Amino acid sequence: MLGKRGNGHLFLGQQIDTQQPVVVKEYLLPKNIYSEEEAAQHQLAFAHFAGLERPDERDQDIRILRPQEAIADVNSRERCYLVTDIRDANPTLQTKINADGALSPFQVRNLLAQIFQTLTILHQQKVVFPSGQFQRGIIHGNLRLDNLLWVEDKAGYPFIYLSDFALWEDLFPIPPPPTLPSYEATPEDIAQELEALGKIGYCLLQGEAVLPTITDESPWPTADPWLTSFIKLLLHLAGAPFHSAEEARQA
Repeated sequence: MLGKRGNGHLFLGQQIDTQQPVVVKEYLLPKNIYSEEEAAQHQLAFAHFAGLERPDERDQDIRILRPQEAIADVNSRERCYLVTDIRDANPTLQTKINADGALSPFQVRNLLAQIFQTLTILHQQKVVFPSGQFQRGIIHGNLRLDNLLWVEDKAGYPFIYLSDFALWEDLFPIPPPPTLPSYEATPEDIAQELEALGKIGYCLLQGEAVLPTITDESPWPTADPWLTSFIKLLLHLAGAPFHSAEEARQA
């Protein structure tokens, strides 16, 4: 067991046929909280939507942790399992801040630019779910310090990978939601996504491992005034906000 993250628990596993290490995330649907009908509904949604691919350029690495397999335990009705590759065991930005403190403005610029690039692709391009259903654009919907993964290449250069998409993570809250969610990339949802990145950028600059309440009167770093102003734009604290992830990335 690697620990709890989001609405599930992570375990280190092994793919039997290839002998490759994997990460298995276990989600619970407790009988004392979810009715038999609710559990069946959520398991079906999990099997249909826990995963996404692009119909074109399938091999392009856009820095997201795509599920390799989604397994609903229909015998018990109490568990679902998500299988991802070993990169899902990498430290999160929250872990990184706890260990090393604040990042430099240069690092924050680089990491935000990476995430904006990934979100631009997600928000604009067509995706296909395990059910075979297509959708034009999808939001992550769950951007937090504890599900953005710090993955270094062989040279030690960091890349940020997105994990724990709300599309399947939100199927397992306690208590269960009244209706199953949808995560199309509407202008309102994109605006919330960019605001979430503003909070994350603030935390990275300040070395805050837990998202604080951020206002114009909050303590702001002074080492890079332009970056501070940019993050305030993301948080709707100054000027007109950005309308898209690509617009923010260009800025």
